[in-house]
Amino acid sequence: MSKRVTKTKACRDRERLGVLRVKDHRKLEERILRLLDRYEVSPETDKRWLNIGRSCIEQGFMAINRSVFEQRRTELPED
Repeated sequence: MSKRVTKTKACRDRERLGVLRVKDHRKLEERILRLLDRYEVSPETDKRWLNIGRSCIEQGFMAINRSVFEQRRTELPED
């Protein structure tokens, strides 16, 4: 049987703040990705480097979003 974990008000507030931060990050990321989409249709753009840059930006935002929330190991039934 799993243990029921109750969250404190401070924990819930921290989670809400994290969600708001991630929403802001996603808006910023989307603006940047749309800019890169415009570069992609330009014949002067080196597509290889553009794709490398896009991947790095996506990875960077993923890391930033993960940093906002406390990462925990997943509990398994045998725990």
